[in-house]
Amino acid sequence: RVVLVDADLGGSNLHIMFGLRSTQYTLNDFLHLHMPMQDILQDVNIENVKLISGASAILGLANPKYTQKLKIINHLLKLDTDYILLDLGAGTSYNVLDFFSVADERLVVVTPEPTSIQSGYGFIKSALFRRLSRVYGRNNLVCKLLKELGKPKSVRSIESMDDLLGRLEESNGNLKERFLNQLSEFNPRLIVNMLTNQSEQESIAAVKLVAEKYLNIKVDIMGSLFLDPLVRKSAKAMSPLLVEDPYSSSSREIGNIVQKMLESESEVN
Repeated sequence: RVVLVDADLGGSNLHIMFGLRSTQYTLNDFLHLHMPMQDILQDVNIENVKLISGASAILGLANPKYTQKLKIINHLLKLDTDYILLDLGAGTSYNVLDFFSVADERLVVVTPEPTSIQSGYGFIKSALFRRLSRVYGRNNLVCKLLKELGKPKSVRSIESMDDLLGRLEESNGNLKERFLNQLSEFNPRLIVNMLTNQSEQESIAAVKLVAEKYLNIKVDIMGSLFLDPLVRKSAKAMSPLLVEDPYSSSSREIGNIVQKMLESESEVN
């Protein structure tokens, strides 16, 4: 049982991929009309799959308060379902970062272009700093060091997360250990999209290497998807690729990624 949540609150469009021109209920009905979360679930004509739409036409919903985001998250966790998939928008708005941070599995999709690779690393860094800032919001030392590390390289006084950890150790060894635990729990996973040849996969390793070197976090590469005209065809048909062409190469690649995630989940449990 799977619930898909269109958490791109400023540009909700996931329903279109299921052939729905509009949705009867949205997160706006939950937040402002106080409908139960269970009641805004939409059928998408796929067995065991439900959709929660984000209502992009409503300006106020595009920038919910943090308490509203917590309300959404808490009520999602109460749903009687096995998996919840959050479809997030691009960029580093607090909405995207907060929903990303709360997930058990954090997937970042990048393409082989240098702009996407740089944006992918920038997103991971922003998400990590947002998470740490919320955890240590009342700790002046940590907040000061995070702010310093977030500055441009030419003007900051610390070069990497290792330097920050060294400062914490000088001040408080226990604080450093707790901080390390936070870093170890933040484990983003990369998916490479729209490859045109095998050699392009090597460029994605740069995100992993830089994140591990400068942010002191583990980054896994979960798999890759090659550029496939069938993906665009399914989008035009407003039908998921796995429904339109379940035996295509892209569908098999998606299956491999899902299998890898399920195997890693079973190892943890």
